[in-house]
Amino acid sequence: MPAATFTVNPYPNGVDNSQRFQRIYGTISISSGTYPSGGFAITWAAGSQEVVKSNLPPVIAYFESVAAPPSGYSYNWDATNQKLRVFQNGAINSPQAEISGSIPSGVTGDTIAFELLYLRD
Repeated sequence: MPAATFTVNPYPNGVDNSQRFQRIYGTISISSGTYPSGGFAITWAAGSQEVVKSNLPPVIAYFESVAAPPSGYSYNWDATNQKLRVFQNGAINSPQAEISGSIPSGVTGDTIAFELLYLRD
C-alpha cells in the first residue's frame, strides 16, 4: 500500500509556536504503488507528525513541489475528506486531472514541501 510520509524539518526550520498557532514545516515522500481513490488519507492525531501538539486537523495545509526542474504535479489538501490529492498539471487552458492507477515516478521522486497551521489546544 503506498503511503505519504511526513518528515518535519530539523531545528530551527521545522516548528514555529506562537500564542494561538503552531506551524509545522517539512517534506513528504510518497511511495510507489497504486494511487488510492480520492487521495492519501491523512491522520492528524497528536504526535503523528512528530511534534504536532493538537488532536484537531490543521486550520490549513499547503503542499508544493519544490523540485528543480518542476515535477509537473500539484498536491492539494482536501479538507472535507482529510486527504492529500495529487494532480497532473494540464496544458494551457486545460484543467488539471487527478492521477489514477500506478503512482508515476515523477510523484515518488518528487520533493514535496508542506506547511501546516494548527490552533494550539
